[in-house]
Amino acid sequence: MSLQIIMSEDGERAEGVLIPVKDWKTLEPFVDKESELYSLMERLTKKPPFEMTDKELIDHLMPAAEQAKQKSREIGLPEIYKNEDCYGFDQFIREYPNGRKELVSLDITNRTFTILKTL
Repeated sequence: MSLQIIMSEDGERAEGVLIPVKDWKTLEPFVDKESELYSLMERLTKKPPFEMTDKELIDHLMPAAEQAKQKSREIGLPEIYKNEDCYGFDQFIREYPNGRKELVSLDITNRTFTILKTL
């Protein structure tokens, strides 16, 4: 780590410390996550999504996706996904928080689901 002390004009007292952005990950565990410094360094070191690898992007988005999924469950909304039971491009599984599963078909012209089968 290559920290530099920033001295006053007269050279008699320290006024700050220069923290190279490349060294942030070393210091990060020791900085209060609610602090202004933490927030600033996170913004400066965050990799833009278009520069991320597929794995980095998935890892970056997964917490938000999981949080949205949890909130949806809490208010009773179903999770909608595809699996091996879905044969047509318009078929999906609709799974409710209580465990009920349905194979449904989506009509994209009027945005309606038709229940094909209860699983």
